[in-house]
Amino acid sequence: MRTLRIARGYAKALVQSADDAGSVADVDAGLTRLQEMLDGSPDLAAFFTDPMIAPGPKGEIVAQIFGEDLPPLLQSFVALLVEKRRERELAPIVAETRRLLNERAGIETAYVRSAIALSDAQTQELKGNLERITGKTMRIEVEVDTSVMGGFVVRIQDTIYDASMETQILRLQDALTAAL
Repeated sequence: MRTLRIARGYAKALVQSADDAGSVADVDAGLTRLQEMLDGSPDLAAFFTDPMIAPGPKGEIVAQIFGEDLPPLLQSFVALLVEKRRERELAPIVAETRRLLNERAGIETAYVRSAIALSDAQTQELKGNLERITGKTMRIEVEVDTSVMGGFVVRIQDTIYDASMETQILRLQDALTAAL
């Protein structure tokens, strides 16, 4: 709970600063790049979140690593996180910042768990159907989850749309049991 509260504060400040500087799109793209860099290098992620490394040297190294790849506002933001020793909260801060940016743009994120990878055509069809149902612009994030036995499960905020085979079979079983 505390981490979420911290993340919200930093995310609101980042979005407001980006808005004031007219660099919302740059910050959004920079967040994607930052997340890709950390996800792509476990060693970099471990270094970035290591509390044993003093903020001064860490800040210098982080500035060298991220410097050219991030917009100036995001560079300053990352430096602030290092200075305040909030590096471990980066993932929730990024998630909350994305949520705020999407909310401002009228975009909703649908998290899809599927037994197999969806093709681009299937993803676009699902996106269109969800946009029609919700009346919002959708961003789709697909995760292959082998525990889903056929079909897919969609989560949009607190709402779950379960189109998995397991749920279909359970519904059929309930209907047959009720008919007896």
